[in-house]
Amino acid sequence: MSPLAAALDEVATTLRGARDPWWVIGSAAAWLHRAATSVADIDVLLSPRDAHDVIAAWRGNVVIGAPGERFRSCPFARLEGATLPIELKAGLRVCSAGEWIAVRPVTRQSVGSVHVPQLSELEAMFDLFGRPKDRVRADLLRDLAARSSASSSRDGETFSSNINTMPAADISPFSPYGSVSVDHGADDRAADATNRRALLDALARRRRDTGAARAADRRAAQRRTG
Repeated sequence: MSPLAAALDEVATTLRGARDPWWVIGSAAAWLHRAATSVADIDVLLSPRDAHDVIAAWRGNVVIGAPGERFRSCPFARLEGATLPIELKAGLRVCSAGEWIAVRPVTRQSVGSVHVPQLSELEAMFDLFGRPKDRVRADLLRDLAARSSASSSRDGETFSSNINTMPAADISPFSPYGSVSVDHGADDRAADATNRRALLDALARRRRDTGAARAADRRAAQRRTG
């Protein structure tokens, strides 16, 4: 078994008693979607109460991180002593265009013993995160989606034996900070819809800004060579 596969099994074992939905995100999730990317640690998005339970039970060293200018979790903790380091990101929020956007997936796929967002939602996360390595991984996922779409058009269907999708309606939403909500009432559905719109709006702004910057670079290059 590879170190990454062993570490993913450790994540699943660690979160076996989780009370709320959790996801592997970041490079490990991209790898699980078959993107050719390196994985140095495993990022886990989970509820604050599950994060506190995991930290309390962890037998290795735990490093609690401080909020950053771009990313904030409550708590952010790095678990050492596993095959690969495990980073807990409870209630993750990302600052985009001056707004703090809560990262709350609405899709959940089981890949082996762990869970990840669907490919398109993971791609949107990487675009929102916006760092150079995130943009590279978003491009890898877009390429995978394009190839999958081409295969589907050619063959009529595609099949992946180790990925199972859980409908969003079956996922108990959790609040980014404070108490955890497991109510599927209208207020929670409205909150999820509002959060998703905010994430998509932030992503659209980032893409517009990126497009404008690239256009400006092209005009500058044309002036230099003109």
